Amino acid sequence: MKRICIILAVVFLGLNLQAQEAFDLLKYSMAEPYGTARAMSMANAFGALGGDMTSLTINPAGLGIYRSGELTYTHALSSVGVSADFRETGVGISDRKTRTMPANFGFVSAYRTDNEEGFANYNFAVSYNRLKNFSRHTAVRGVNRPVSLLDNLVVGSGLEDFMYKAYMLDDAYNPILAANETVDNEQYMMESGRSDVWDFGFGFNYGYFVYFGMAIGVQSINYRLDTYYQEVFELGGDFRLSNDLRTSGNAVNAKFGLILRPTAALRLGLAVHTPTYYDLVDVTATTMTATGIVYDNVTHNTTQRTNNGQFSSYAYHLKTPTRMVYSAALQLGRKGFLSADLDQTFYSAMQEKDAYGYVYNDISADVHTYFRDVLNFRVGLEWRFSDVFSGRCGYAHYMSPVRGEVITNNIEIHTPTYTPQYSIDRGADMLAGGCGLRFDSWYLDLAATYSMRGEHFHPFYNARTDNYGDPYTNYAKLDVKSLNIVATLGFRF
Repeated sequence: MKRICIILAVVFLGLNLQAQEAFDLLKYSMAEPYGTARAMSMANAFGALGGDMTSLTINPAGLGIYRSGELTYTHALSSVGVSADFRETGVGISDRKTRTMPANFGFVSAYRTDNEEGFANYNFAVSYNRLKNFSRHTAVRGVNRPVSLLDNLVVGSGLEDFMYKAYMLDDAYNPILAANETVDNEQYMMESGRSDVWDFGFGFNYGYFVYFGMAIGVQSINYRLDTYYQEVFELGGDFRLSNDLRTSGNAVNAKFGLILRPTAALRLGLAVHTPTYYDLVDVTATTMTATGIVYDNVTHNTTQRTNNGQFSSYAYHLKTPTRMVYSAALQLGRKGFLSADLDQTFYSAMQEKDAYGYVYNDISADVHTYFRDVLNFRVGLEWRFSDVFSGRCGYAHYMSPVRGEVITNNIEIHTPTYTPQYSIDRGADMLAGGCGLRFDSWYLDLAATYSMRGEHFHPFYNARTDNYGDPYTNYAKLDVKSLNIVATLGFRF
């Protein structure tokens, strides 16, 4: 009977088994723009300030602040370190990846009307921003663990079929492991790639009281994930599962912004970011090798591959969340600014469709079950020590978009057929600081940001309970620490 259910599941759900799962939608929806060094040194709390190239990715009304043209270029040194420890028996492993990259560049063309009481400026801009750097390495290792992937296979999945053909499941599709047999496991993940956006914006100011702007963003994604998972059984035998995923595609969105200046010292900002609509293609390949597996007193060594060892291709569409940015900035005399942003992101509205535009209702249901809307907070300070030199600092807090009950109740996580691992974001904090030199026609800004993000990494979903009958979550705690050192060179004309 179970075999009949498996056949039916593969027939009727085969297409959905190739889809991304809900946590992959989250990966493409959580962006932390790099921007210019000035904005990053204030933790990107720039929604009500403007007059900076980062305005196009936060609040395009900031374009109306410009009174002259500008050309800027920003370069970044990014270093991401990941340390991992299983909450039970495990071995702590740390890894770090460092690279340099362009973070931002852009051009503003400003037109002044000399009408102080009417439309004073019309400004156009084009900018490039790095939205996300995917590069990082994750390594997790456990010893004598009482839980195996064999006990937690999705019924009807391609991975279950692999295990059956490798003699690790019996004819009833039960694991061949002995009662209470433990395993040593290892998981390695190598991620690389980036997400970028080109913004084309327009802004104006009316009487230096109302500033309005809009921008069209054209995004691109290039992402690669190589994973390796191994289990060594206590009584002999092992298997190794390797996955190669390559995701690429393009997207478009729009941003609309407003800044009001009710007094000379106060600015209030509001920005709306439409969902980003992605057209993506996944190219995947999976290999599973098992050695020393004893079944019916015969030792088996087998290798299984998807698509006869060739890459498979899958096209689909994503809709990321709508965002609202509420901002306020206070001018501190002629010495500087204090600025704050609230960033509201509606993660529960994420959606995936197949190549023909049909919504995956199961993934939409998972999105509503797993995720919540969040309010992220950013604050920044700039202080002018002289007409030439300024110092800056900032702080940002990013809430976890994952509902707390997903962890406390060990809610089942549905994953694709051959990639059982997933990671639960637990939020992040960022500290920022920097300085700048201003001259008549050019400037130089420097910034450093340090981000601390927590994650719960699961090699696979595990439905066990503890000794008290409470839901038990089998995860490794990840500490992801990122250091960015950024420099911006700009010219005014």
